[in-house]
Amino acid sequence: MFKDIELSNILMGDFRDYKERTEIAHDSVDITVRVLTSGYWPTQAAPDCVLPPVAAQAFESFRTFYLSKHNGRKISLNPMLGHADVKAVFYGTNANAEELSQQESDLAGPSIAPRGKEEYKILTVSTYQMCVLLRFNNKSKITFEELATETQIPDKELKRSLLSLAMGKPTQRIFMPKRTWKGNRDEFWVNDAFTSKLTRIKIQMVSGRAEAEPERKETRSRIDEDRKHEVEAAVVRVMKARKKLLHNVLVAEVTQQLKHRFMPNPQLIKNESNR
Repeated sequence: MFKDIELSNILMGDFRDYKERTEIAHDSVDITVRVLTSGYWPTQAAPDCVLPPVAAQAFESFRTFYLSKHNGRKISLNPMLGHADVKAVFYGTNANAEELSQQESDLAGPSIAPRGKEEYKILTVSTYQMCVLLRFNNKSKITFEELATETQIPDKELKRSLLSLAMGKPTQRIFMPKRTWKGNRDEFWVNDAFTSKLTRIKIQMVSGRAEAEPERKETRSRIDEDRKHEVEAAVVRVMKARKKLLHNVLVAEVTQQLKHRFMPNPQLIKNESNR
């Protein structure tokens, strides 16, 4: 794992040099990628989502660079592990908090109150939240159903993302829902009355631990299977080189070969050596 982190830092330095030598040197998106070896990180399965065009182009630039250096490898994006800094402009209204509460009950769309002072913020959000936020560059109101179709974010993660952006006091919400959010056709819009003393704001995700348990079990099973194959290959390498070995010595040598990736279970080594 530590080796992945070290190699990723070196890789990103090379990528920045590559960008300086190509036409993508002046991309509007500054991307940092951590390349993780599949099977050695306890991560959840990563369903695809539709990235905004600027983000998708930035990742494709990195993918092209990476595959040019590592022929035959595959690389995919895990949106559940990423985050982004999104520049946002809130145009402000002259409505106070009491008026906003009334709007929340009575209006069926964005506030039409006169504009007040503009506020410029940097929102630190998850990759899924970024995909949702940038959809509002082209639309003033979007339903849950439309967001699910356009972003392809799994419903569970989309609900978490929207709840995180639409909870709290009226002036502290990024999004305003139509009344109480109940169904897939309920609409969301940007709350231009959002205000904060901070310029950079980190949006915390609501917890989804209970819902994520099946995914964690599935991922652990996949990792165990990958490690089983690694142990099997290490046992074969050691026995081809040494021909005969005491069991304890075999366990020690296999462990020595694999310890930079993970610590193999001695029982697993025994099982694979008895095949």
